[in-house]
Amino acid sequence: MTTIATPPSRNEVSSAKDAKVSLQEARQQIEHEEREEYTKLAANTSIAMIGGAAGFLAFGPVGAVSGIALGATGGWAALHFLGHKKED
Repeated sequence: MTTIATPPSRNEVSSAKDAKVSLQEARQQIEHEEREEYTKLAANTSIAMIGGAAGFLAFGPVGAVSGIALGATGGWAALHFLGHKKED
């Protein structure tokens, strides 16, 4: 038995195009959020390194460890609370 395929209706084509656009928008949103997270991580790492350098200059090797810990904690807090977006 032979089945004859019918072309998709306009509604089906439109739905497929809408789904494709929605998928592209979702991918762009995920990429944007990932870039934002990497930027925060890089900023926090920079703050921790500055804290470590300052601690080392002030107190030597023990100060470097403390400076990195305090810098990372302070950097995380600053990025988390100051950069926090309000949800709509």
